[in-house]
Amino acid sequence: MLFSFYAVDWKAGSLLAIGYKDGKEIDRHELKTAGPAVALRLTPMTGPSGLLANGSDAVVFDVEAIDEDGNRCPTFTGRCDFETSGPGVWRGGYNSGRIKSTNNTYLDLEAGINRVIIRSTLKAGLINLTAKSKGLESARFDIESNAVQLANGLSSQLPEIPAQETLVSLPAPTGALPVDPLNIAPRQTSSALLEDVSYSGPSADAKILAIESGELLYVDRTPDRRSNQGS
Repeated sequence: MLFSFYAVDWKAGSLLAIGYKDGKEIDRHELKTAGPAVALRLTPMTGPSGLLANGSDAVVFDVEAIDEDGNRCPTFTGRCDFETSGPGVWRGGYNSGRIKSTNNTYLDLEAGINRVIIRSTLKAGLINLTAKSKGLESARFDIESNAVQLANGLSSQLPEIPAQETLVSLPAPTGALPVDPLNIAPRQTSSALLEDVSYSGPSADAKILAIESGELLYVDRTPDRRSNQGS
């Protein structure tokens, strides 16, 4: 969406803001007018350990339309098509307010930018993403998914949390836990993997079921056996 301002004198150039304190410059920031879009640029974002081949980690790519100086072009709203290869699962992106724009291999850029996601698999290796848009130079990025040690399909490696400068310690809880307002006693059970589970939600029917090989773990509607589609 473009926000237009009418009756405003405008010309290309730069806008410089300078901050002073006690007569001394302490900060400055300059904005420059972007020229015509000439190329696409891909910028990946991962966790501190990179992309982990654990089947659930993901890499987020910013895709931008840029001018010859590398400035993003905020008025570019063209379509961008994507191609992927390697051990990754395309999860796509989203166009604001547009129905069925997720998981497609194409998106429109909004204010010259959008984001797409690729999920890792259990296989480590090189994943390639290529972005193309009519009239612009294409962009390509290769990213390696890092191997994760698995035992019986499970990994003991937890996601790495980015370092923080300061951590706030919360006081230890004292006294008894608050009583459930619906007076529903927590339902406790166990399984081969879970030793102690307590559920205190608004349902007396919560329980753990044994899942046989090949069965669906979760569905929000009954699968259509004719089309073999489910959620």
